[in-house]
Amino acid sequence: MADWLKVNVDGSYDPGSGEGGIGVVIRDERGGVQLTAWKYINNCDNAEEVEALACREGLKLPVEWCRQSLILESDCISLVSALRQEKTRSQLGFILDEVLEWGDQLEDCKIVHTRRERNGVVHKLT
Repeated sequence: MADWLKVNVDGSYDPGSGEGGIGVVIRDERGGVQLTAWKYINNCDNAEEVEALACREGLKLPVEWCRQSLILESDCISLVSALRQEKTRSQLGFILDEVLEWGDQLEDCKIVHTRRERNGVVHKLT
């Protein structure tokens, strides 16, 4: 799709330490990398929380830098499902609300699930 960005996000989590990391790769419609980011996360409760934080960062960066329509891809199907519902009673509700608020600031935002094998570059960032 012309003038669209694709944002791949991923998170990693160590249950022993409660630490995690997130990665974000933003590409243009030709597959050219526009932006990459990674972040250390301290004191997380579970892997799904880290994935939610990755989605938040994956929408926050384009709003701050690009403001283009985008497709956000995550390999966490439960999180993608929760974001598509728009209203959730999950313990991650506050983070998911922030994800949707960032997405609302874009002209168009689609949130889709991708297989882990297709999320390789961003997985290595985490």
